[in-house]
Amino acid sequence: MTTPKHAGPRHPADLHAAVKFNSLPLNAQRKAVLAHDVRTMAGLNQLRTEAWELAQEVA
Repeated sequence: MTTPKHAGPRHPADLHAAVKFNSLPLNAQRKAVLAHDVRTMAGLNQLRTEAWELAQEVA
């Protein structure tokens, strides 16, 4: 992910995480990205479920 030019300097913790991630072997990087994607999708599915339940209550 690229940072827009106007975003300013990154937080040191972000830089540390990027360096740590880049030092991992490629298969470990892929696993980390996949795990993040799975957590993100689970979160989106949870939000979708909650939104649907709220819509049912309102209707």
